[in-house]
Amino acid sequence: MNQNIYDKFLHDFTVLKKQLGDKEVKKFNLEFLKRAAVRMNSFSNTCETCEKHMEELAIFVEYLSTKSDFLEKQDQKEYQRRVNDIVTHLTKAHKLVTEGHYLSIGIALGLCFGLVFGQTLFDNLSLGMPIGMCIGLAMGSGMDADAKKKGLVI
Repeated sequence: MNQNIYDKFLHDFTVLKKQLGDKEVKKFNLEFLKRAAVRMNSFSNTCETCEKHMEELAIFVEYLSTKSDFLEKQDQKEYQRRVNDIVTHLTKAHKLVTEGHYLSIGIALGLCFGLVFGQTLFDNLSLGMPIGMCIGLAMGSGMDADAKKKGLVI
């Protein structure tokens, strides 16, 4: 990938972040966007799709930085669509996960299994539910920590 595109993105990203207020920065989740861009930059030498996404993202962030005073609902929808496309590509093609991915799955599965075990072992659903959630929480957070340690988190 052309390093100039990434540098241009970082410059426009910094300008956009300074122009937007704290509320808009949180609404647009700009820190996540920066982490995704760093990941795309690292894969862009071997992945043409990452390079294409990075070029499109640099152009769109430049557009947002020039229009930051008058951002409309349509701009936010387009931003979310682009970020979702990037995340989908990174998760499918490069086997990366978002923060809390395994935690949410672990809690849901723990709750399901806890209800089953609570009914069969204790004859009480309300006992199995918190036990299953705690086990799912522990397993999910452990898997998230392992993914972060291996560098697989966007």
